[in-house]
Amino acid sequence: GLEYFVDVMVEVSMQERDGEITRVFQVVKSNSPAFEVGFEMTGNIGFKDFLEHMKAEQALELAFDKPAKSEIPEFIEDKTPISIAPQMMTIDDLIKKAEVNGFKQADIVTGAKVYHNQPNIYHLKAEQIADLDLRMSARIAKTNAQPSAEVRNIKRARTA
Repeated sequence: GLEYFVDVMVEVSMQERDGEITRVFQVVKSNSPAFEVGFEMTGNIGFKDFLEHMKAEQALELAFDKPAKSEIPEFIEDKTPISIAPQMMTIDDLIKKAEVNGFKQADIVTGAKVYHNQPNIYHLKAEQIADLDLRMSARIAKTNAQPSAEVRNIKRARTA
């Protein structure tokens, strides 16, 4: 940015001038030719007065009143949306997943009581729902990895 393009340090003091006490703004450090070290402004001075002095001196070719035309677009379009946080599973999603995989809502309630000491599944926090989902997914994977009862019975019959 241009916030440090012009760096001027001004010392403000109350001085007696022409028999009156007045505020004196004296430049003690500057990198601008419009404000040489030792330059003074007196009276009721504000930031606007310093800008007007800089305009009058034409020390810089800056657009004070009207911004200069820029070829750079004002906004950069982001074509790929960024997800700040991963989408968290809701309790309704967990119930649907459970029912699709042969579990009941009561199984989720039991898991919530056992693992999180929460009898009301609708009061579970997102982390607790994620934990129950992880446990249920592990159980589903374990169940799918085990042979079905029919296959086990056939194997037993062959060995007998």
